[in-house]
Amino acid sequence: MKITIYDVAEKAGVSISTVSRVINGTGRVNEKTKKKVRQVIEETDYQPSVVATALAPIQPDPGPSKINRHAMPLHRSHRNCFHRSLLLPRCSSASF
Repeated sequence: MKITIYDVAEKAGVSISTVSRVINGTGRVNEKTKKKVRQVIEETDYQPSVVATALAPIQPDPGPSKINRHAMPLHRSHRNCFHRSLLLPRCSSASF
């Protein structure tokens, strides 16, 4: 019988999400928990499902969530122009 992520989670005493985070190296996981999950993976010779990996959605790069206006050393009129240029195809400082 093939070992699944569910089996690894159960044997390690953690959630499936935690096992996924350890495998993918994402999110925060306690070092002790990581070691425990990796040990179970090694003991059971767990291999992630190729089908599940192929079906997993590709996460787009979120990029910067906000523009920090305080970090921009621009005069207010230029900063406003810059912000509007993100929304409008052209921005002329003469229009402000």
